[in-house]
Amino acid sequence: MNVDKQVAQVFKGFLSLNDSQKTKFLEMLKDYESGNTYAMEQLRESVNASVTKMQTGPYRDSCACCGK
Repeated sequence: MNVDKQVAQVFKGFLSLNDSQKTKFLEMLKDYESGNTYAMEQLRESVNASVTKMQTGPYRDSCACCGK
């Protein structure tokens, strides 16, 4: 099977989650897919705000999603 590189990176990150994190991720994805445009934008902004709070400087562990 030939998988797109970005899809593979996201799936690798998903596989590194524990069961409760996987459940939460799937719930968020379901909400995103079934939501109206306003709900989708709110979820996107919420995720972007959370990601912005993450440490972006040098870190001893590699990113679970992209491997960098």
